[in-house]
Amino acid sequence: MSRRLPHRREILQASLGGLLACLASPLKTLASDEALAVEHSRETAIQRGLRWLLSQQSADGGWHSETYGALKSGYGITSLVGLLLSGLDEQRRAASESAYQSAIRFLLKAVSSDGQLRLPGEIVDEPVYAAAHLSIALQQRPVADTAQALKLLLQGLQRQQISIGNGWPPDSIGLGGWSTSYTPGFAADVSEPATLSATATILRALACHTAITPAIRDSALEFLSHCQRLTDNVPEDRGGFWFTPDPKHPLNKAGWRTGSDGQPYAIPYATATCDGLLALAACGVDSRDPRVVSGLDFLRRRSPELTAVSPAPENRLPRESAGIPDLERDGLAFYRAAALSRCLRLNRQQLPKTALYLKSLKVLCRRQQPDGAWQNPVKSMREDDPLIATALALLALTE
Repeated sequence: MSRRLPHRREILQASLGGLLACLASPLKTLASDEALAVEHSRETAIQRGLRWLLSQQSADGGWHSETYGALKSGYGITSLVGLLLSGLDEQRRAASESAYQSAIRFLLKAVSSDGQLRLPGEIVDEPVYAAAHLSIALQQRPVADTAQALKLLLQGLQRQQISIGNGWPPDSIGLGGWSTSYTPGFAADVSEPATLSATATILRALACHTAITPAIRDSALEFLSHCQRLTDNVPEDRGGFWFTPDPKHPLNKAGWRTGSDGQPYAIPYATATCDGLLALAACGVDSRDPRVVSGLDFLRRRSPELTAVSPAPENRLPRESAGIPDLERDGLAFYRAAALSRCLRLNRQQLPKTALYLKSLKVLCRRQQPDGAWQNPVKSMREDDPLIATALALLALTE
């Protein structure tokens, strides 16, 4: 049987298809090559960063700041490093097992019977964050004989919520959130207000142990509603979060202005919005919920400032308070990178990593120092301490 010769049209279609494939192939290869190059840089940066960080561990198992006297006791930084080590892949876990075990033992010695971190005659720095980080670490990378200490930690974190159930008046500012200072029951004066950062971190700790009760969740969601702008006549603010409910509080780093309802509100910014989205996720809020969708839209609009080494001003519209200067906000560069990385992972369907993720990784890798550490030249948020900056950068790279 003779084989049919191809029709001229078929030949033309085949040739055109081949030509298009040849044209498309280099574009695909370029994108693939870039991703491979960034991944190689990421792996190298992680290896160098971990080597430097592990070399800084003290004989007592802790990491102690040489930059800030207030952090010299080491509990805050050690808990941050412990959180990092607990989330490593299996291969890296094996290489860091001894360091991780020593760090956990160092932190556990400060766990008191009420779940708070304190030691007689010794200052325990960042006790609330340390308790939350330790709780998350023990869930991600369990350690033997820690069940009782973990139970105390979780109960302590639950009691520290500023809530009616914990004895706070219904009109308390920050109701439903957590402060970075201990607040067991009503106190007339809290040294630090309830903040989005502390609330998101503690909610994550409670959520990973299924320790968020309906009452805690409802109260936390009420707090979050006072830190997010869902409707206004300023489209660029819509969906974003700010740090603490009082709009005029100086901790709201972008300042404040008056909304269409005549009431003041804090101007949202990207770092706080990452924390807000993480808090909503910890509360089990669906990714299709308007609060999440609106928050992700805000991040899309803010994508340039999320990856910039020195972010451009986040909002040029008129405001009653200018907030913290943009250079000062860059003091959050590594914290922002870690929060963004986790936010991208939890919302990968709605906010794919793609270009934003690759750019963030490239910026981080470029900022690594020759010895493997990271350090922020801006001192406002203590990221000029290489222990803090390196732990946060590695959290961003390993998320």
